[in-house]
Formats: sequence, C-alpha cells, structure tokens
Amino acid sequence: IRNIREFVKTVRVHPCIRDYVVEIIMQTRANKKVTYGASTRATLALVRAAQCHAAMSGREYVIPDDVKLLAKDVLAHRLCPNGAMTEKQSESLMQEIVGSVNVPVEDWQS
Repeated sequence: IRNIREFVKTVRVHPCIRDYVVEIIMQTRANKKVTYGASTRATLALVRAAQCHAAMSGREYVIPDDVKLLAKDVLAHRLCPNGAMTEKQSESLMQEIVGSVNVPVEDWQS
C-alpha cells in the first residue's frame, strides 16, 4: 500500500489542471447557495483523487475529466449550504459548480 501511495504522488498534474481545481474550489466559496465552500484540504484531496484515478486508468498524468468525474464525490459533502439540502441536492449543486468552470485545454502529457 505504501508503494502504491508513493506511486500515485508521481502522477503529473499540469499547472493548468491545478488552476482548474483551484477555480472549482473558489466557485464553491463564491456560490450564493453555500455558506462555506470547500477548504484547502478539499483542494488537496481532489488533486490526490485525480492522480489516483489517472494512475488506475493507466496514465502518468491527470486530465480534466479526472477532476470532473471526482469533484462531486470529493467535494459535495464538504460544502456547508445556506439552508437544508439533501445529499442529492448537494451533489447537483456541485455538478452545477463544476459545469460553470471553463475546462482547460493543453497537452496534459508534458
């Protein structure tokens, strides 16, 4: 397990992908339906989850689809909504937030 954890850390995350994750996090904080958005630790968790997904997909680099796929599961439960919100509504809000952020286009392998 230790070797796998160390390997996942070697999966490349392009600066544009890092910026993409940060923008998603910032949008959780700016959303009017959310009192407290995702934290710094949530940012790190999303990056690490994306690295893990990329490795399991046989890639040595993260792509935006890794982030989009995992954002709901990694972040939805970390939001503090303004009012009562079901888990499904929180996940839907997270999908809305992710959809509002422009997806970067680069050569992710470099």
